[in-house]
Amino acid sequence: MMDMKPLVVYYSRTGNTRMVAEKIASLLGCELAEIVDLKNRKGLFGFLGAGYSSYTRKLTQIKAPDQDPSAYDLIVVGTPIWAGNITPAVRTYLTKIVPEVAQEKKYALFYTSYSSEQPKAVKDFCTLIKGDPVAKLSVLHKDVKSGKFDPQVQAFVEALRSSEKEKSS
Repeated sequence: MMDMKPLVVYYSRTGNTRMVAEKIASLLGCELAEIVDLKNRKGLFGFLGAGYSSYTRKLTQIKAPDQDPSAYDLIVVGTPIWAGNITPAVRTYLTKIVPEVAQEKKYALFYTSYSSEQPKAVKDFCTLIKGDPVAKLSVLHKDVKSGKFDPQVQAFVEALRSSEKEKSS
């Protein structure tokens, strides 16, 4: 367990990002919180609308979170990548829920996507948190589907623990 109090928050439309989030939270021994998009993103039209909303960097309506981010030192944020961007639900969470505490927190980013590098999404995340994440992780959808993402997640969690050790030394 880390001295730092982490929270893993994530949005997942199909369950890929949820599986990675659950593994990270389990390894960190911390709380897990789902970001719930109140807009229906199911089916073909939901999928197409989600991609468009992501591409145009739209916000959406999300359910008020159960966890107050101000109670945590590290917020580990998980998102699928849609049209090269973070999802509207995660954008809304970072824009509406955490801005008043953003400067006092450390953030980490993990994302699931069809291709490994997502520089536009990472840059956008850094803009929203007004800094750089202490660690970031990219997991390919095919690795989630095949269950072959454990070594990547373990390395990510070790990077989070290392960032805590550097902070306390």
